[in-house]
Amino acid sequence: MPQGPVPPADVLQKLARMLEVDVSRGFLGWHDCEFCRLSVGPRSLQFMLGDMKSSMHVELGIRNLYVPAGQVTYVAPSLVFHYIDSHGYGLPQVFIEAVRACPDPSTPEYREAVLATLNRDATP
Repeated sequence: MPQGPVPPADVLQKLARMLEVDVSRGFLGWHDCEFCRLSVGPRSLQFMLGDMKSSMHVELGIRNLYVPAGQVTYVAPSLVFHYIDSHGYGLPQVFIEAVRACPDPSTPEYREAVLATLNRDATP
């Protein structure tokens, strides 16, 4: 797992908002952290960084987040927050740039951008 700094607060906030939009194709249950040595990892994370006015709460291990970027959509597990916080994971710069460039997750444009690539590449 590549190590790196904690991403900027604006990136983490946008990622957290992406988890509030349900564009998933369903899940088969909780996913535990395979990197934790003594536990299965947390089920939630509450964080507050930089100039955030209030903390954000993220459920972990039960959802994916989707980052549309032109002809592709990056998909990451919600546990990415835990990987960053507890295991020092460093997000790739191309992923951070895609997060910043994608539409606001609360808009129809975000949902349309995600579904456009997911539906195009889906297999019957």
